[in-house]
Amino acid sequence: MVTRQEVEEGIRGKDEFVKISYLNRFLREADSMDMKKFILLNLASVNETKGFLNDAIKNVAGAGDISITFKDKRELYMKEVELWIKIMDFNMAERAFNKVLGYCNEKERKEVQEHYENLFEAIGRSLENKGKHRLAIDVYKKLIENTKSVPKRMETKERLVKLYDLTGRIREADRTKRMNVWVTLILFIVNW
Repeated sequence: MVTRQEVEEGIRGKDEFVKISYLNRFLREADSMDMKKFILLNLASVNETKGFLNDAIKNVAGAGDISITFKDKRELYMKEVELWIKIMDFNMAERAFNKVLGYCNEKERKEVQEHYENLFEAIGRSLENKGKHRLAIDVYKKLIENTKSVPKRMETKERLVKLYDLTGRIREADRTKRMNVWVTLILFIVNW
């Protein structure tokens, strides 16, 4: 039987690769779901730190699968969504997001949807700030598909126009500008 204290002492001050080895050994010895979840989350954290995002995803998803409460499952599956978006696998992010929705009531669905959109936006901005404009374009395009809010869509399209200009994609920039103008005009007419 493994305890939290043993795990924490076993990995304290160790290199990340040694931590991964120790945590995997502790995981095999763990006999309770709570302990397995604790170890999986530690493994996910170390893997994410080292940039092993696929392993981190596997660990977070495993922790979510063995969690008991809906709240824990929602939080862990949202972490899985975030990691899928980071590695630009939007189909898997969507699948993980659908798992999250399975554990939500109506009020929580709205909050989770907003959080989902904010994840795309945050990762898109991060890529944009790092100068990875082409990757940011992909994230923003997916954000537009997943966003239900018209103002947020328009704001994202404005960002896309700037990125298209920066990457020399003039046609896409013009097309996106025209679409935004039409949407603005339609919204003005409808609200008038």
